[in-house]
Amino acid sequence: MYDREVASRSTCAGEHEIGLPGWGMCAITDTGRVRPHNEDSLALMPKERTALLADGMGGHMAGEVASRIAVDAAADFLSRGAFRGQRLQDQVLHACRIAHEAVMSAAKGDERLSGMGTTLVVARFQGRRLAVAHLGDSRAYRWRHNRLVQLTRDHSLAEELLRRGMLDTEEAARSLHRHTLTRAAGIEPGAEPDVHLQRWQPGDRYLLCSDGLSNAVSDGEIASLLMEDRDSLGDSLARLVDTANRNGGPDNISAILIQTGVPE
Repeated sequence: MYDREVASRSTCAGEHEIGLPGWGMCAITDTGRVRPHNEDSLALMPKERTALLADGMGGHMAGEVASRIAVDAAADFLSRGAFRGQRLQDQVLHACRIAHEAVMSAAKGDERLSGMGTTLVVARFQGRRLAVAHLGDSRAYRWRHNRLVQLTRDHSLAEELLRRGMLDTEEAARSLHRHTLTRAAGIEPGAEPDVHLQRWQPGDRYLLCSDGLSNAVSDGEIASLLMEDRDSLGDSLARLVDTANRNGGPDNISAILIQTGVPE
């Protein structure tokens, strides 16, 4: 089964060994300095080498409900082995689709939850491959050889305008359109996740985060904070959250850090 790791204030949910030398994962979440409560949800599945993160949105408390439903639905699917025979990329794709349908169904069944939705990012390792599926603007990064690479592209209007050449990178980073999502779990029927498949290397670190981190801490700052790779995963995550809060902490801040070790 899985552990749904959620903490309220700058508390690392605990470092988990994954059963192979050098592997580990850790999660942290923080309410930030502005929001009254935390609408992010996270899950760590160490035995399955899988992690999930969601950032909810909606009316009063509905965002928290949406993110929890999405993470629980996706994690339950990935823990039951119902995907056996599916390719790795199809496993994470199917998990996101199930989460999307679960949020849609809950919103239809309770008018108080109407309009709720959530971002979702799922990372899963098998063999020498990593698959990441996502909806919305929660991100996945890879840290390798002192270089940070963003693996996902935000499903936001600002990102779409950037792709079309209507905004440059700096304008997109400042644009209010970065908060307007073009895809999210539960928002509209047929929202399709993007899936990224790649080979990992021993010693990589992979960061999943909500926009409460990526909007408050630049990629350059994230790279600097991850530079000291001898630090524990928890220490690295704590520095990221502290920096986001020093930069204003305008949103909930959640992150998961995974370190790869020896192959199976």
